[in-house]
Formats: sequence, C-alpha cells, structure tokens
Amino acid sequence: MPPPVSVNKEQRAACYHARDAFYACVNQARNTGATEAGCDALRKVYEATCPVAWVSHFDKKQVYTSFKQRLKDSEYQELKLEGK
Repeated sequence: MPPPVSVNKEQRAACYHARDAFYACVNQARNTGATEAGCDALRKVYEATCPVAWVSHFDKKQVYTSFKQRLKDSEYQELKLEGK
C-alpha cells in the first residue's frame, strides 16, 4: 500500500480548481449534447494536479451525484414496503 499523500493548501486548491473545471466542461457537454472529447485536456490537468486516490474518489462521487440527480429529475417514486 502506498504511503498517504501529503497535500498542502495551495496544492489542494489547485486540485479543486482542476476538478471543478473538468466537471464543468463535462456537464456543459452533456447539457448541450456535445461530446466530452473537448474536455480531455482538462482531464489530463485534473489527473496531474490531484492525487490518484482523490481522482478516484471524485469520479465515483460525480457518478453517484449524477445518478441521484437523474432519479430526482425523473420524479422517482419511493417504493413503500408493507409493514415498514
């Protein structure tokens, strides 16, 4: 197991900025129907700026957040089980 990554305040801020720029590009592409290929350069900056474990975490969080939003947008009805 690799040792934990120590990130200072400036590195953390740069990581968050790169992450936000990448996901803003992805969301804009999805909303306009464009391809996400235009975001490849931002993805490379994001991966180069953030620790690998953070990139993995942020990617999983983005997928989950998108899933929850799709459910909300589709007027998901919670299943009500008898006896609960």
